Amino acid sequence: MSPVLNSEIEVVEKNGQRFYPIPRKGLWPSVTTFLNVIDKPRVREWRENLGDEAAQAALDEAADIGNVLHDCATAIAKGEPFDVKTDLFPMVEAVQSWFENTVDIVIGTNMIVYSDLYRYAGETDLVAILKGDIFPAIVDFKTSKAIFSEMGLQTASYQGAYNEGKDIGDQARRRLIVRVDKTDKGKIQTKHFTDDAKAYRAAICARQLYEYLAA
Repeated sequence: MSPVLNSEIEVVEKNGQRFYPIPRKGLWPSVTTFLNVIDKPRVREWRENLGDEAAQAALDEAADIGNVLHDCATAIAKGEPFDVKTDLFPMVEAVQSWFENTVDIVIGTNMIVYSDLYRYAGETDLVAILKGDIFPAIVDFKTSKAIFSEMGLQTASYQGAYNEGKDIGDQARRRLIVRVDKTDKGKIQTKHFTDDAKAYRAAICARQLYEYLAA
């Protein structure tokens, strides 16, 4: 079986970075923490043009919306009731429709997986078997303005950790981003990544660079 942690484990934050306390192993960086070694010039340019204060306010607002959406997606996956503000309801309704049309079996939500090989951990939003498939898929929900290439590295990291130590028949064979548009709030965009091995190699390079720079 691959290493999976209790989803209620408390994440440790240090200097704006996130770490998972792995029992009997130590603090390991989160996927998003080590992927931050990758330069994002478009983000830097956006912040410079907008100004730090306004940019941070925009990021905080976007994070609030993202948190609400993730909570509702988790409730939908579990078949639990949820409450959401009227202005965000079209986004949640779109996610609910996506679940009904796409998901066959929910394996887990907010699953924290970690890699013994590369000493990192991360929380994937959803692991599920999609309709027409027989193998699990790694699913991550986003409310960003677009689907960016580094999101492929994020899902590949989750997939690599999830699959570690699993029999081939139990491994996740698909990974995808489900993006819910904040402007056109009923719009869903999905991207299925197919470059599993290439993306995982790139993600591990980022993990190793992070460790080198942190030494």
